[in-house]
Amino acid sequence: MRKQVLILGAGASWDYGLPLGSELKQLIVDRFNGEIMEDYRLGNVNAINRQEWIDFHGAFSASPLYIDQFTNIRRDNLKNAQRIANLAITYVLSQHEDVAKLNATMAPKENWYAEFWRVLNSGIQKKEEFVDRCKDITVITFNYDRSFELFLYRSITATYPELIDQAKQVEENLYIDIHHVYGVLESLKEIPYYSTPSLRSLKLGKISLINESRTSIDREAFLSKIREADTILFLGFSFQKENIELLGCPFNNDTAKPEVYGTCVGLYSDEVERHKRAIVTRPSMHGEFLINANCLEFIRRKFYIS
Repeated sequence: MRKQVLILGAGASWDYGLPLGSELKQLIVDRFNGEIMEDYRLGNVNAINRQEWIDFHGAFSASPLYIDQFTNIRRDNLKNAQRIANLAITYVLSQHEDVAKLNATMAPKENWYAEFWRVLNSGIQKKEEFVDRCKDITVITFNYDRSFELFLYRSITATYPELIDQAKQVEENLYIDIHHVYGVLESLKEIPYYSTPSLRSLKLGKISLINESRTSIDREAFLSKIREADTILFLGFSFQKENIELLGCPFNNDTAKPEVYGTCVGLYSDEVERHKRAIVTRPSMHGEFLINANCLEFIRRKFYIS
């Protein structure tokens, strides 16, 4: 079987209730402000006083930048900026993890998770075949949420219940290799997907912002998977320069591998060509970016088992 790597951006989680970058900014501005922090005394719990919350909220509200870039620029002259950004992201995303959207009967119309699962299981008759097939699939996600993991866990539990070890964490029962480049909100045991933590009890998420990750993440863990891949699929990815560089782009293998495909919804044709050149450099390598394909259409066209 071909080795396939799926690289997920914010657009891959959007149909499941998680916000894009612009939406995340607005949600933080609207819901996560100094007054709320004072009311819940969160500042005292996390060694952040009221004025620090107010200063961050005021500056971030006035800036057109999204939270990663804003915090990267202001981290040295806005006290506790990274800690506040971490708490803000954790709080807002935890509120938008909607378990109902992962249910088979209530899932969104554009349910690419379900299509991925159907294709992954095509032709399988025994659980051992499923386990072997998962070894050739890797997921690299730039998202903090746990929607894909919980979907996999629920699907495995329903389809292959004998594969689930109740003594293990949810994340240890997935069989597919999943890498969160910038970390994850928290384990599903610590913060259940369907249970929004209160501001009073909220803790720092296990996440990093772009500027924090260059020295803290284990790039080799997922770069080795990219080097071995026959096919790389970008879903809902924004092709931000820092993220492309973390993936080791441009891909410049000596052979025609890997084939590279990606969704580019909402981008102009010249933007698509620019991103393509940043990722694929050798003429022998095949790259195709589908401007008008959403994640479900994309999975139907480009993810298959052979």
